[in-house]
Amino acid sequence: MLAVGAKSQNFNLNNVTINPNAAGDENSLIISSGTLVHRELSIEGLGYTWQIEFETWAGLDSAKYYYVYARCSKTALVGTWQISETPIQAEQEVGFYNFNLGLLYAVNDDGYRDFGFTSR
Repeated sequence: MLAVGAKSQNFNLNNVTINPNAAGDENSLIISSGTLVHRELSIEGLGYTWQIEFETWAGLDSAKYYYVYARCSKTALVGTWQISETPIQAEQEVGFYNFNLGLLYAVNDDGYRDFGFTSR
């Protein structure tokens, strides 16, 4: 919590599916479109529910784990899914919030990659 702050985790996801190992490929990740409803932050006059579009990654490094974020605009209720090899603080990037979803772990001995929510 200290590294990313509570603002980064105080939200709900609606109609979002996180699919590591997509199509049997342990080096892929798919996150569906859906909404992020923040319980603390909002855009004045617009609200607190960001629409985030589908995203897919392929060719991930099987030995690495990745931080997974919702990168949401501070001026419009839209966002994108992002992955990073290093932590990103909630308000580190000008013009955006980076909400921490969780970790995509390195591929385990069974050839499978797990995803864990940071908090829920």
